[in-house]
Amino acid sequence: MRHFRLAILGFVFTFCGLTGVQASEDVAVGIQGGILGAGLSGKMMLNDKLTGQVVLSSVGKFSSLMGRGLYTFKEQKEFDLYGVGELGTWFDGDGAYFSLGAGIGIETNWQNFIEDIFPLWWSAEIGVGFAAGYTYNPIRTGIGVHYRF
Repeated sequence: MRHFRLAILGFVFTFCGLTGVQASEDVAVGIQGGILGAGLSGKMMLNDKLTGQVVLSSVGKFSSLMGRGLYTFKEQKEFDLYGVGELGTWFDGDGAYFSLGAGIGIETNWQNFIEDIFPLWWSAEIGVGFAAGYTYNPIRTGIGVHYRF
């Protein structure tokens, strides 16, 4: 499993280098977590409404690689309301499980509350999901903290 994680990280860095991803406020890195684990996250705003996200997590016996799409429904000064859809794979000591989920979330910039802080964005989500062949509660909650360049 360790070699798998290193291969994924290598792929992400290579992809960013080959596609010319550069630091801008359209790119964010941070931590995304939920009931089954937390991990490294990278986000890229594709346009005014759509953001792509990749989350690589490893907690205890669980590891996962998730691709997520976030669609902003409502944008206000204090917060953004968005919908999220995700596809991915969960791994444990017994195998790999395809995962699918959807939900809603809210995101805000900490600079709305603390003026002299760097650009940290906080998010909270609730939704439903499943992993084929794996039984757990389908209700999902999650939080994230991301630094926007």
